[in-house]
Amino acid sequence: GFRQSVLGGPLPPPRDLSVNVHHHLNRPSNYVNHLYMFFGQLLDHDISQSPTSTTVDNQAIQCCPPSNNSHPQCAPISITQNDYFYSQFGTTCMNFVRSAVCPTCRLGPRQ
Repeated sequence: GFRQSVLGGPLPPPRDLSVNVHHHLNRPSNYVNHLYMFFGQLLDHDISQSPTSTTVDNQAIQCCPPSNNSHPQCAPISITQNDYFYSQFGTTCMNFVRSAVCPTCRLGPRQ
C-alpha cells in the first residue's frame, strides 16, 4: 500500500506541498549553478521515463476522477479549485499511476 502519516492517516496532497514549498517566484541565487538544473533534469527524465503499470490487456490506467473502485495502482493527485495554475484549466485531478513491477527483479518494495 501507500505510505501514511505517523498518526496512520493520509499524507498531505502532493500538489499542496509543491505549491507551499516552491513558491512561484524568480529568485536568482549565488549558490545554485547550471549543474543544479542538469541534476534536476536527470531526475525528471528518470522519473518520467519509468514504465507505469497497465491493465491486464496492456491499456493505460485512468485514475481521474477518483472513485471507490479505482485501480489498485492508482494514486490520483487532488488539485484544489483555487490552484494558482490549474484553476485556469478547470483541472482538479492529476492522473498518477504507480511504476510497473520489474519482471526480472526479485519481489520487494517498489521504490
